[in-house]
Amino acid sequence: MRLSVLLGLIFFISSCASGHQALTSRIRALVASDRHDEAIQLLTTGSLSQDNNSKLLYHVELGLIQHYKGDYEASIKAMTDAKNLLDELYTTSASGKVKSVIINDNSDFYYGEKYEASLIYFYLSLNHYLLAQIETDQAKKSLLLRQARAEILAWDTFLSEIKKDRMGEALFKEDLLAKTFGALIHESQKTKNDDQIALQLYKDANAVFFKYYNLFPTFNNSYQAFKANFNNLHNLPEKEVEGKYVLATTHSQDFKNFLTLKILMLTKKIRPQELKQQIATLSPTQEILNKLNSSGNQVTFLLQEGLIVEKSVQHYQFPINWGNSRQMAGILALGSVITFELPYIPSIPQPGSARVQALDQDGVVVAEAPLSVIAPLGDLAMQAINEHTTAIATKTGIRLAAKHVAALAVTYAAYQANRKNNPELAGAIAGLTHAAAVALINESEKADTRFWSTLPANIRMSELTLSNGTYRFRAVYGQEGMNNYRIVDLGEKTVENKSLNFVMSGSNLKAPAKREMASVKDKN
Repeated sequence: MRLSVLLGLIFFISSCASGHQALTSRIRALVASDRHDEAIQLLTTGSLSQDNNSKLLYHVELGLIQHYKGDYEASIKAMTDAKNLLDELYTTSASGKVKSVIINDNSDFYYGEKYEASLIYFYLSLNHYLLAQIETDQAKKSLLLRQARAEILAWDTFLSEIKKDRMGEALFKEDLLAKTFGALIHESQKTKNDDQIALQLYKDANAVFFKYYNLFPTFNNSYQAFKANFNNLHNLPEKEVEGKYVLATTHSQDFKNFLTLKILMLTKKIRPQELKQQIATLSPTQEILNKLNSSGNQVTFLLQEGLIVEKSVQHYQFPINWGNSRQMAGILALGSVITFELPYIPSIPQPGSARVQALDQDGVVVAEAPLSVIAPLGDLAMQAINEHTTAIATKTGIRLAAKHVAALAVTYAAYQANRKNNPELAGAIAGLTHAAAVALINESEKADTRFWSTLPANIRMSELTLSNGTYRFRAVYGQEGMNNYRIVDLGEKTVENKSLNFVMSGSNLKAPAKREMASVKDKN
């Protein structure tokens, strides 16, 4: 085999890293400063927009920045493009994945992690819902709410396919956000049938939370034991699982209280004859019972806070041991280390405590409730990267073996080509050839660090019951007097019967809360 052909082979089985990390960091900084137009300009003119393999990532980044900006129609277009492309990629994924075995993930299409794909449906539904709140024409408002509902149904279909493929595995297969936010969207339709669906979704959320979200440190201090025994937990009574493998965090209790209140309120509204039974089953706290018996308007809050943890890389090196072959060891001394990278997340900051408050016109706090984490996206990212790293380990080994075999062939060809005319120079040329080939291989094994970088770190929900009136809402983080204490103004809103509106407030992403909203719903 000629030297040029062998070098061509190494170039074929190598690839350059995508090089989007610097661009991503700049975009995140702009979004964190609410400089959305600049972030969009940088995204649409940067390398990501030109990368055919990263089209999905480009569309979701664009759609989310437009969402933060408040341009919901543009966000819907970008997210719809992303959803259509996602369907395309999943259809053709088999051929793409074969390619990534030969080359590496940077050369492959970006398919998105499963939780990222799920969030496309969330933002499509949310955007339609937000447009409905500012629409004055009742017919158009109803249409937008129906479109928000349609995205929830499509979301459920998508998750059903994932669940079917991942049965029995401790991986992302059920989305708590789809249940809780989906229930809110169904409630917004104001029909008895949709209320029934919403009630069932809140009940389903209870089951999903216990089975799958105890895998995460946000909710379970014993998450490692839960994960290690996951495949056998379905054989055990729930009480035994709870006693041995679950040590609930404050976030866990807050979320369970949130669900309990929602289930009891809807039961009281549409199935009052079942209320006593539900109370006995759910064992609500006295505070929840007091809220259940209070009159007024239910005000639901949905907050997106912070930026999701950044994906990094971990480096690995393995020396080549040539054993007794001193000649080979001497010749190849300049290129005798195998180097590669794998994607990595060093740590996930745990969300702190937070609560939402309503203040009257005199500045007095008249109602407050915990802001419950319903989507710990940092935990989901960590789970996804662990899954991904495990999956690509074998592929990486196959690629490295193929590349180093080719490198040795190139080296041997270079040595043979020069050995007769100049034996001493032949060894040096061979060594330099191998060093260059190994350097090329090492460069080709850069980790794929692409990720949906503008996602929030966490999504929270809460609910207050308020009488008619004008209130100022705020989110309070941490405890007064502590370093993490912070107040985020959510704006002022008039609460009235039979209203369904959002209070919007764009805040600095460096603060705990990124984008805040409150929906106001008639109790009856």
